[in-house]
Amino acid sequence: MEPRVALKGRILSLADPLALEELFGSDELDHLRRVARLKVIGVFRIAGEISVAMVEPPSGLEYCLSGMDGSLDQLAATIARNMKGSHSFVKPGDLLPAYRDLAEHWRNTVRAHARHLLLLEVVTELELRHVKLWYHSGERRWQAAQSLIDEHERLLREVKRRPEPRPELPYNRRPWHGRPARDRRRAVMPGTSVGYAA
Repeated sequence: MEPRVALKGRILSLADPLALEELFGSDELDHLRRVARLKVIGVFRIAGEISVAMVEPPSGLEYCLSGMDGSLDQLAATIARNMKGSHSFVKPGDLLPAYRDLAEHWRNTVRAHARHLLLLEVVTELELRHVKLWYHSGERRWQAAQSLIDEHERLLREVKRRPEPRPELPYNRRPWHGRPARDRRRAVMPGTSVGYAA
């Protein structure tokens, strides 16, 4: 359905845009925030893999996005263009019913706005303390910390709702380990007492 004039104005407004809390329920928003963080990490990981493949030895600037002016808005837009599965991030079913039932054109506009807001929120939070993400003004590049990249596997398990991997139990391939060579040669069965006490 076509949105009312007031809602059209909110969707297209730059002065008073829709907020994330207006678009999603609280549980859905928490989940999408984790997905957005995963998407940001994924773009920096891919940039790191490409730079390592092209430059030997590693330069120390592996997880960088270059050619940026330093604005978080531009960084969020660049991540949105380069992330995997950008179209499926924020599905129509994720939106609250008031936006889910809009005509396709308007619904897609709302989804694109929501994607940008989610990514912008994540990069703003990461850049806040200059620990996980920072900007090199001389080289015009954003760099992600290794500690941020290391969050990828844990976040992926959370988003996909996969259980923690079970630790591998050590397998002893040496049944005679710890026994003297004389017991190995005499073919004493494992578990047999070989003491000589009288």
